[in-house]
Amino acid sequence: MHAKVSENAGKYRPSVYMTASAVQVAQGELVLPEPVGKQYEWLDSGASRKVLRVGRRGTKTRFAFTAGIAGHGPGWEEDNPAFGGVLQGGDVVWICPTYANLTTVLWREEIVPRMGHLPWVSLDKSLHDVNIPGLGSLMLRSGDREAIDNVRGVGKRLKGVILDEAAHMDLRGALQDVILPALLDNGGWLILMSTTNAGSDGGYDDSGAPQMPSYFNVICQEIQDGKRSSDWQEFTGTAYDNPTLPSQAIDELIAEYPPDSPKLKQEVFAELLTTGVGLALPGLSEKTHMVPAFQPEEYWSEFCAFDWGFHHPWSFGRYCVDEDGQVYKRDTLTGRLDLPEAIDEKARKAGFNPKTTLVFAGGDIFRVRMKKGEFAGPTIAEELSARGWRLVAANDARVAGLNNMRRYTHVDPTKPDARPRFLWMDTPGNKACLAQIARMPLDPDNPEDALKVDADSAGRGGDDTYDETRYGLMSRPISARPAPPPERQAQSPGLDYATQRPRDRQTADDLMATWIGSRHPTAGRFHRPVRRG
Repeated sequence: MHAKVSENAGKYRPSVYMTASAVQVAQGELVLPEPVGKQYEWLDSGASRKVLRVGRRGTKTRFAFTAGIAGHGPGWEEDNPAFGGVLQGGDVVWICPTYANLTTVLWREEIVPRMGHLPWVSLDKSLHDVNIPGLGSLMLRSGDREAIDNVRGVGKRLKGVILDEAAHMDLRGALQDVILPALLDNGGWLILMSTTNAGSDGGYDDSGAPQMPSYFNVICQEIQDGKRSSDWQEFTGTAYDNPTLPSQAIDELIAEYPPDSPKLKQEVFAELLTTGVGLALPGLSEKTHMVPAFQPEEYWSEFCAFDWGFHHPWSFGRYCVDEDGQVYKRDTLTGRLDLPEAIDEKARKAGFNPKTTLVFAGGDIFRVRMKKGEFAGPTIAEELSARGWRLVAANDARVAGLNNMRRYTHVDPTKPDARPRFLWMDTPGNKACLAQIARMPLDPDNPEDALKVDADSAGRGGDDTYDETRYGLMSRPISARPAPPPERQAQSPGLDYATQRPRDRQTADDLMATWIGSRHPTAGRFHRPVRRG
């Protein structure tokens, strides 16, 4: 394959089989790695949105390098690719959350040996840009949001975007907010490549809950289900598809993992695992944990829970308990940028009566950090108490609280028709609350706890409704006591009104018989001496 480029660009051709070591080439000649294994299939595809679900050592990085520089799609072998790269006169942005991999492996092992000697190629070592004057640039960037936002600044020269390790970044936000609109303006192409990730990718879904599984997994599943257009195509691969690696070495690598290891399945084989992997409360769903909203009985116990926030959202939950100990969450209120008086007003409008209802609140509203001897201003708890709130400091133990929520939401698999002890009523606020809690990931540093997730600067996401619900269930909800019927009110419990005689009371003998199975009050208490011969 020979590509005609500008006069100062020299010659370009693919090499024969090439290792990652430095390559000796003729002066002024660019040699790219020859495609191997499944790379031919990926380069031939006419899809403008290529999704590579490929395990470690599956050759996806060198494919993306070739595609970014020389283009890809039908016609790539004739130097006339359907989707042009840098050599076709455009700019390509390569984004990876593990930026060090780009600046070490790709930069040192591919870019510098293959391009560092070329007089018509400029390598910017500080920005890690590859510039070919008169043609285009390959720009390596990190996966943080600021770097992604800078894609907009590329402008009309943007040919394509490569997202490396896409399952481990906020892919939904990057695609929807920046990358897809920029590519749409320019008719550009997109390559997503990654191992899989059934856990959180650091972003948020449409409900504001942590994105789980990763949005990369979601896209792969949508392509398989036919929910994406023909522009989107999924490709798979493992290290076994890399002809440069001996199969014995791959087998030895796999042997290092325990059987059925999720890490092996995702990082080596790039399998799409079930959503529940890595969830703090797997199995939560509207089908099993939500009931139609109803008006509780007047005698049912009621209480509330509250997690305060200003820039982060605050969450206020209303609960009720029936005579069987069944706990219902009546509704969830949330807000942001509200002072205590505004929170009080919204809670009252939703039906909250501070005179009759206890509120179990997070400990941060009671605490004020100050040095000894300093004057402390009013706390959030003091301001709410002044408005009539009856506040109780909630038990905010995270591990114990999560375990307690598991018990309340548990559904016995042997009794699928039995309902859990805690149910959400069907309201918009509760739907968002349940969605957030159902997607709470485990903390990788402490698997006994849920991961602490903070909302972003715009108030999206977070774990505030989870914390508030955890406070409510840790309050030891008290079962309701049914009110006596009107005809029995003000009657003595010691009189049998049907016979008009006092009720029989249990005697001490009867009580002992119940306890030790004999009517004699001293039976079993001692042994009578026996004459020995």
